[in-house]
Amino acid sequence: MTPHLRGHVRAYVDRALPPAVLHLYDRHLVACMVCRSAADQERRIVSALRADGCALPGSLRSSLM
Repeated sequence: MTPHLRGHVRAYVDRALPPAVLHLYDRHLVACMVCRSAADQERRIVSALRADGCALPGSLRSSLM
């Protein structure tokens, strides 16, 4: 069984993990609603931070990205 994403959520969403690990997590997310939800939430956060209308100062936005 593939372990849950836990501390790898951001790296998974950014596709910054080795291809074999990404493939394992891709398959895991099909069955695991908890990890799928965490990845979806991370995608929404990153998308909001990248949006032009984001009301955060540039330096804070950069540090969060």
